[in-house]
Amino acid sequence: MDERIRERVASTETELKDLKKRTERLEENNELLFRLTIVSEQQQELNKMQQTQLDSTNETLNNINVNLTKLNMTQDELRKDVKAIGKRVDDVIRKWQAIFQ
Repeated sequence: MDERIRERVASTETELKDLKKRTERLEENNELLFRLTIVSEQQQELNKMQQTQLDSTNETLNNINVNLTKLNMTQDELRKDVKAIGKRVDDVIRKWQAIFQ
């Protein structure tokens, strides 16, 4: 009977060591999970900030595009006006030449 008690004590001690190791691993995993949660929250905040910056950049680029479109349209109108003025000047020169020749 004494032998059986020793075996049971040895078995219980072995099981206790295994449970202690398992508990330590679970505590380590719990700490890692806590850290991972913090990093995840920080990443979410960073993503929100980046999205805000991207939205602002997008708005700026859209405004630049609108301004460039207006500038191109104005340049086309100016080109047409200069061409029309050039024709009028040519007509005036021809008329003056016709008068003085």
